[in-house]
Amino acid sequence: MPTQEVIPIIRPIGSTLAILPALTRTAAAQDDRWQVALAALSDAVGERAGGGVVRRSLLAVGMALAMAGTARAQVPASHLGTEGLAPDSAFRRAGPVLRWNVVTRELIGRDLAARQGRPVHATFYDGNNNTRLYALVSGAQYDALRAATRDGEGEMAAVAAAAAVLGAVFPREAAYLARQLAGERKRLGGRGLSSASIRAGEQAGHVAARRWRADAARELRAPPWSGPGPSGSGRWRTDGGPPSLAISLGLRPWFLASRDQFRPPPPPAPGTADFTAALTAVRLATERRSRAETRATWTWARNAATLWNEIAGEVMLRNRLPEPEAARALMYLNMALSDATIACWDAKLTYWLPRPSQVDSTLDLSVPLPNFPAYPSAHATLFAAGAAVLGHLVPAEQATLDSLAREATMSRLWAGVHYPFDNEAGTRLGHQVAEAALAILDAEHGSDPHTVSR
Repeated sequence: MPTQEVIPIIRPIGSTLAILPALTRTAAAQDDRWQVALAALSDAVGERAGGGVVRRSLLAVGMALAMAGTARAQVPASHLGTEGLAPDSAFRRAGPVLRWNVVTRELIGRDLAARQGRPVHATFYDGNNNTRLYALVSGAQYDALRAATRDGEGEMAAVAAAAAVLGAVFPREAAYLARQLAGERKRLGGRGLSSASIRAGEQAGHVAARRWRADAARELRAPPWSGPGPSGSGRWRTDGGPPSLAISLGLRPWFLASRDQFRPPPPPAPGTADFTAALTAVRLATERRSRAETRATWTWARNAATLWNEIAGEVMLRNRLPEPEAARALMYLNMALSDATIACWDAKLTYWLPRPSQVDSTLDLSVPLPNFPAYPSAHATLFAAGAAVLGHLVPAEQATLDSLAREATMSRLWAGVHYPFDNEAGTRLGHQVAEAALAILDAEHGSDPHTVSR
């Protein structure tokens, strides 16, 4: 939806609740950027009564408009910019790996929308943990593409493998998946692939997906987080309910020996000189935030896992990665991002450090406050890990990816939601996770990658 089509919908803040149904009915609401913006707006109007509602609602509306503007932006051929990610429609026209990365994203969004207004039930693919589902899908595709022996069958095998994994996770979406598969058969038939080859490809995909489907079934049984929460002064405070993504502590790492293998040391305690200096740095960053920095905070405020899959897709298109290499890259990238999330939440729920605005309520935040502790920064952790792994797989992109990671990390300081030491610890942690992942990746040399999936 172009920005100018949104503006007439928006009414005075007293009618903010009326915006949600209007936006949700639009086709643009299916775009992940809009889902995040709508979630931010829903959070804003659900805040406690008082002046905070108005301010947070205005902030969320601004984020929605900014994201609408960036949702249709195209990437210049020469580089990847913070506002230049290709829309999912570009990936829909790519090969089966990126096409079904989009299908995965759409199913996650449909499930999230279906859960609105119902009691929250944490799943293994919520938030940054959706990297686990992306890893399962691309892993099944990688096996399927390697197993296909005849020309043309590999594409159908990759499609069928992805659909098989997604069907195990989203059994209520059988009709949606059947429509997607029918479209794929029609596509390949129109390109001259025989019905027999299409059937053979589907069979190969189902076989390749078996063990990844079994992994998905185990993921669905991941235990919910049961506490205990923080107690005492100087600790993080929830906005209601358990901390978001606490289920991460019940997920098993792909590459790490344990979730606390690289646990960072404790952060400076509130009230100490180091903590006070860090809080002052946050205050200065928010007070001096430029328009460009404010817009960057909106750009990077989205789910880091989704951002990385979009970035990876653009890298693959620009570098024309063959389908098996694209599937392998997405598999390892998302496995590393999943481990980074687990390691990050291990530290977050060990130290329970309050957010800067929970210590100084006068801070001017430019994004909604996440409902989990500050230390270390998840954006810093995931962007450091992602840049290292994807850059290793596509070396020509390393400098660009490092630049994106630096801006995404800094955006959290500019936004007022992280201290400088959050970003420093997160960056170190992300690099450590990446090193563990790359040690296994480099040892693979074409052998069975599923050995990393326990």
